[in-house]
Amino acid sequence: MSGGFGAGFLKGGIISVIVAGTVSLIAPLDPVDPGQSSQVDLATPAGSGFNAERTDTNPSLPDTDQTVVTEPVQKPETADDGLVTPVTDTSPADLPQTGGDVDLQDPAPAEDEVAMITPPNDTPPVSQPPVLGMPAPAIEDPVAEIPVNRLPTITPPTTEITTPASPATDGTDTDAATTADANVDTAEVLPPPRGDATRSAFLRNRMAFDDPEGRPLMSIILVDAGEEGLDSEVLMTFTFPVTFAIDPDVPGGTLRAKTFANGGFEVVAMAPGGARALQPGENPAAVAAVLQGVFGQIPEAVALVDRPDARIQQTPGLPDQVVEALSAGGQGILTYKVGLNSADQQAVKAGLYAGTIYRVLDGERESGAVIKRYLDRAVLEAGKDGHVIVLGRSYPETVTALFSWALSAKANTVSLAPVSAVMMAR
Repeated sequence: MSGGFGAGFLKGGIISVIVAGTVSLIAPLDPVDPGQSSQVDLATPAGSGFNAERTDTNPSLPDTDQTVVTEPVQKPETADDGLVTPVTDTSPADLPQTGGDVDLQDPAPAEDEVAMITPPNDTPPVSQPPVLGMPAPAIEDPVAEIPVNRLPTITPPTTEITTPASPATDGTDTDAATTADANVDTAEVLPPPRGDATRSAFLRNRMAFDDPEGRPLMSIILVDAGEEGLDSEVLMTFTFPVTFAIDPDVPGGTLRAKTFANGGFEVVAMAPGGARALQPGENPAAVAAVLQGVFGQIPEAVALVDRPDARIQQTPGLPDQVVEALSAGGQGILTYKVGLNSADQQAVKAGLYAGTIYRVLDGERESGAVIKRYLDRAVLEAGKDGHVIVLGRSYPETVTALFSWALSAKANTVSLAPVSAVMMAR
């Protein structure tokens, strides 16, 4: 019976579903709003409390028992460049309070307190006593009697001057008379003559020199620089032998050469420069004529010295013609210790007195200290070879350096001599 009830219930349900589907197909449905234009009315019911009007006010904190005090904030000052300039607190600081009212007393003045008193205008200031009671020494003017800007005063040289014998006028043999006079005065000083002694300007004009201590010889040649150098009166104050070189191109050279020779100094002639400079040529007589004119201006010369640029010894062909011209007058020749120096070799071969200059002291206007170092090195050269020759100019710096160096210990190790003594020692 239960089975029949279930089947009938199922059958009725199916029929109900079919009937409901049929009715829904037949009955028309409401049209759908495709534009979604309809809006739902969500009106708030009256009296609900949600539609009451309200005023826009700042939220307020709930009341408490504390009071908040707000102070205006000081904004920092802004410079024109947009940088923030901090504000400095310039309010005065409170001074610390002392524990009580304390009276401060001024310190009592010391017994040795010195009162500063300004003396009147017409009263000279009084100097303070010396420290620790020591008496101050009385100092007078220490530099009042010291001479300044003066060269040392030196007595004239004591070199013996050999006067050449005058020619005989009574018909006697001139050569014999001259040789006899030379044997009487300088037999122990002069070496055997090279060539004809009566025609040798070297032997005729040289200054006598003796070296009893046998020390190395050192000769200083000083070129007369004319207006750029010191005058002849100052140059004549040398107390040691100095040989003066006279440039024939400098005005007044003839008179200055005679002045030096009369003062006991040896003289050499410098080779001419400029338009008269020696030039090698096919005719040796041209060179001989120029040199004859030079020695005519400076007859006191014992030798010819090449110019500092060593033109003679470095010009091919010129040394032969110069040596030949000097052989006629008997003058010596001075060259420089550079290169092969064929001029010196040819002069020695021809029987002339010759010498080589070791160093030029002031070729670049060196200072006095540098010149003295050059002289010290020349002393070492003299100790090695037995003799040395240096050359400088009559500049004030050079002459001052020579005076100063002559007083040094180095100068005492050599014998300062005329240039002819060094040329004869070779």
